[in-house]
Amino acid sequence: PFVEFPATANAASVWGGSRTDGSGFTNSGNNYYITNANALGYFAQQVRNGTTYSGKTVYLTTDIDMNNVTNSEYFIGGSSKPFQGTFDGQGRTISNFKLTATGNRSGFFCTVSGNAVIKNLTFTNVNISTTAGDTGTLVGYVTSGRVTISNVTVSSGSLKAGSWCGGIVGTATPTSIT
Repeated sequence: PFVEFPATANAASVWGGSRTDGSGFTNSGNNYYITNANALGYFAQQVRNGTTYSGKTVYLTTDIDMNNVTNSEYFIGGSSKPFQGTFDGQGRTISNFKLTATGNRSGFFCTVSGNAVIKNLTFTNVNISTTAGDTGTLVGYVTSGRVTISNVTVSSGSLKAGSWCGGIVGTATPTSIT
């Protein structure tokens, strides 16, 4: 289902680097809501800790300014901790996302798999730099399953990687992306 929230006053929630502040991360059954930047950091850490969100939908309800806080390697999840649920950006924007890495599988989502769906999201002013590969703005590495990515845009920024990089997805193998 599409969940619509009233528009905010065009002010993005600004991230200060916290991954432990769960205020603003709420749920109702299998639906989870990210209502501010700290909630996004908290969600990222939950995936990093092994919560896959398989069968669940996570909605972004506000624009997020990542404030050029440097992330190393990835933001959401980890190499062996893939996101497997649905992430619906609801047309929101992630701005000023900065990532500096030396390892593979770098991106906003490190790894996604299963029947993951990521949709309706825009990135602006992205700055990603790595000496390794499997690097994408949205996803570093897609592995196993049938992953759907739709209506995701990178409107400005730069991406530099040693190999296997893409504006949206770095590497996808063996899988099907629609």
